[in-house]
Amino acid sequence: MKTHSKSELLKRLAEGNVMFDWGAIVAFDRGQINRMLREEYLSAFSNHSYLAPFSIEVDIGDDERATLSNIVLGAPQVSFENATFTNRSVTVRLNILAGTYASTIHVPGSPPFLRQSVPLREDLGMALEMTADLEVRAGNRGDRSMVTLDLSSGTRFSCNLGGASGDARVAIGEALGKRIKAHPTYRQLYTCATLGFNDYGVLTPRNFSLLTQPAPEGRNPRSTKYGDGALVLFCQLRINMRPGRLPGNPDQYPYLIPDDLTAQGTAAYNTTTLIAENLRRFVSRDETPDVLRQLRLPNAYQVDMAEREDPLDHVIFGSVEPSAQSYFVEPMQGAVLAGERQPYVLDNEGQTVDVKWTAINMNSEAHTGAMVGATYQAPLAETFRRDQQLVRVSASFDSAEGPQTRTGLLVESRRAVNILPRVATWGTLIGPVELQASSLSGAELIWELTPIDEEGSVYGELLPDPKQPGGRLFKPYEPGEEYLPEVRLQHIRVTDPSTGSTDIATVVIFAYRQVLNVMPFHVPVFNGAEPIAFRLRPDDHEEATWKVFGEGDVDDDGHYTPPSHPTAPVSVIMADIDDRYTGYAIVEHAYQNPPITWREIKKWEIKVLGAPVCLANGMQQILVEVAVETDEFDFGGIKYKIPVSDDEMSTMKLVYRATNAEVQDVGKGEEGLPSGVNMWATNAVINRFDRYDGAKASDDPPAVRSEETRNSVRFYLQSGIAGVEEFYAMFTAEDGTPWKSKDKAAFLETTAVQPVRPGSGDYKLTRERVFNGKGYIFDPGTGAPKDEFTYMRDSIDYWTLSYEEKLETIKFATCEPEGAATSIRWESDQVKEKRFSYLGCIFKELPVPNKPEKPHKFYKEQMLTDLAAAVNYNGIKQEVIEGKEPGPGELIIMLHRLADMPYWYDGRANGDETRMHRITLDQPMMLVLYDMRGTRHRLRIGFPERTVEDSRNQLILSVQ
Repeated sequence: MKTHSKSELLKRLAEGNVMFDWGAIVAFDRGQINRMLREEYLSAFSNHSYLAPFSIEVDIGDDERATLSNIVLGAPQVSFENATFTNRSVTVRLNILAGTYASTIHVPGSPPFLRQSVPLREDLGMALEMTADLEVRAGNRGDRSMVTLDLSSGTRFSCNLGGASGDARVAIGEALGKRIKAHPTYRQLYTCATLGFNDYGVLTPRNFSLLTQPAPEGRNPRSTKYGDGALVLFCQLRINMRPGRLPGNPDQYPYLIPDDLTAQGTAAYNTTTLIAENLRRFVSRDETPDVLRQLRLPNAYQVDMAEREDPLDHVIFGSVEPSAQSYFVEPMQGAVLAGERQPYVLDNEGQTVDVKWTAINMNSEAHTGAMVGATYQAPLAETFRRDQQLVRVSASFDSAEGPQTRTGLLVESRRAVNILPRVATWGTLIGPVELQASSLSGAELIWELTPIDEEGSVYGELLPDPKQPGGRLFKPYEPGEEYLPEVRLQHIRVTDPSTGSTDIATVVIFAYRQVLNVMPFHVPVFNGAEPIAFRLRPDDHEEATWKVFGEGDVDDDGHYTPPSHPTAPVSVIMADIDDRYTGYAIVEHAYQNPPITWREIKKWEIKVLGAPVCLANGMQQILVEVAVETDEFDFGGIKYKIPVSDDEMSTMKLVYRATNAEVQDVGKGEEGLPSGVNMWATNAVINRFDRYDGAKASDDPPAVRSEETRNSVRFYLQSGIAGVEEFYAMFTAEDGTPWKSKDKAAFLETTAVQPVRPGSGDYKLTRERVFNGKGYIFDPGTGAPKDEFTYMRDSIDYWTLSYEEKLETIKFATCEPEGAATSIRWESDQVKEKRFSYLGCIFKELPVPNKPEKPHKFYKEQMLTDLAAAVNYNGIKQEVIEGKEPGPGELIIMLHRLADMPYWYDGRANGDETRMHRITLDQPMMLVLYDMRGTRHRLRIGFPERTVEDSRNQLILSVQ
């Protein structure tokens, strides 16, 4: 196997030809990408942005139909075996955590029959695979870009539930992919990393591109490194005037993450950062470079810099590690048996926080076990609604970053051992039955055929499966001409010797081909606890004799009563006419009470809490509540009141009444729409902006579930286009059925009002002298000092910006410079000129709901300090004068005047773009602000034209 050590990599990096004119390159290995995706997956359960469980039916070819029920998908995990370093492609795998799978055969002209039934659990290895791209997605305000995995962009879907059949794998995979794409967009999107653009160091990123690179042995199926690879970010920094180029020859580019191991045998490094040789003067070996400081990873992970080298470019070998703000529910994903306990802890490097623990059964909230303190008690097996049930365990707590929630997943199982398939059928034209089994303990299992009589007779033989380590092949004895009875049930027992736990699978052996159509021909486990009336098709006029093979009783009319305490998975009901024609139905026994769900929608309600109006600025929100009330129904003589589940409600969408098109969402983590996007959109969370009627986040009434059959969900509706619009609501039930409020004539009408377009006269800059320095400039004629305020040789003025709309002062919520965070001006362009002015800005943003208030921000421009260093000047001050800080929503422009700043022009840079600062700093500041109502303001603030007398002492504002 090829090695790729740090020493070998440093030798290659010393040869150069690696940066391709990018300022920085950052690489993460496969393990860290998958770690971030798991964090995103778990965090989605805290805000109902996960992929809800679903059920589907899939036709496979002309003869087979697959039924998947209550499928729960795990965290997406990526691999790089098909990566080429010429694009962004990865292979994505989502394990199936829970659910059931049944395959039925429908041959034209013959009665349908069950082929196999499979209870699903993650340790069985069933998964959905696809090819997808890791993408660069810009934030809506332009202040950041994210590395995202969008499942809706997936192609080449495949699922190994289809076994060896390629057609089945593709058909099931594409059906699962279609259901994923039916979820709201923000549920399909996972953010691996974010690079912020809103700092003003020269090594701060302003843009980036990415490629996916296989590891040296990552494409070799025989290697233990198969699937390994790296995500490589090529970063244009603020000091770079233009982006670089992508490598043209992937085979010549080095793999940037060495494979050295620690003394404990673990990977020494999982991330590498390169900073271009010509930028090394900006790198402090004692500080984190800006490009890494602006890197945001899920759950506050950070890059720890283990070693730094300078073979040519500056190299940082590191690892992704938790920070003091990282919190974890442990276990993050656990498993527990019925009736057992699972203790939890909230891990944060040993710090103690007050935690409120809650647990919710995703399959049936009413049948959640008990959460006592930090320990979950699983319910008893007889109360289970499915063999495997998924439980969300959440820890809510307060931190320095505000209220937070972390979530873990717990799969509770009715039994420790699981066999795949649980039920299979065999006829004379079918080969051996393939079986797999797993146990929660991971122990080696014991397989045996259960004898059918005291002599130990069995109906076949159990053989090792050469294709599946640990699997088995059951080869039935082929029935002869005198074979009786018509149906035989061979039970297969699997035992975990470490725990004594067992499970039973059954192979149903048919001696004769069926002719009669028994309806229903298959009763799944969900319905197997209730009496069932079987019947033949209406064209089967002759009277049939009914018989049961296995447990339970059937009467002369085909009414079957299942056993109250079944010992085997299945019974077969046979209809016979004159010993000449037969037909079969398979009943899967329910070892637990069947899952009961609602049947019909009684009432829809869509209402606005507050005013049904917003400004059409893409940010201001309308609070919408959608409530659904179900009908009470009778089941087995008992009245049930069951609401639509939280999982189903989480698929709720708003739909345009006029076009039936779904309303898009603003995007995960976004406060609103990008500027200039003319559409309506929904947001799952409240933002910081006041609503049209002046309501704030704190004014929102709490959600209340008032009736047993009622459930509700909230949206925040936003618009970038003025006008009146009508909507209805729609959600998808677990079985894939869409339910629409328009069927009950429930609609919503809202209005978006065109915001006022501000003019320059609506803004005011108010000046205050906050510092006087080196004495006066004297009038040469009289010897007296000139105007004390304007003509100080060294001074600082603070100009406070205010905005009025209809005589009302409107504060600003956010502010980001677009370009440089300063503007400079020498009094003249004489080489010996030293009288100099420069601008800066300070802002204190309005708080985000449920987040702590941030301190004021000073936008420190490193290009200015580097320019000063180039002329050996150390008098540049970039700090805030104590006592003069802005209040919430206030912007202050600082004007510094100096009398001794040596002159610089970019010709002295000799073509080095990292020293050509005048191109950027001579420009006025461009500031993008959003006011407290969500309206965007793009302002140009700088010095007047050079022809204006004393231009470096004044400010001018214009609206862009």
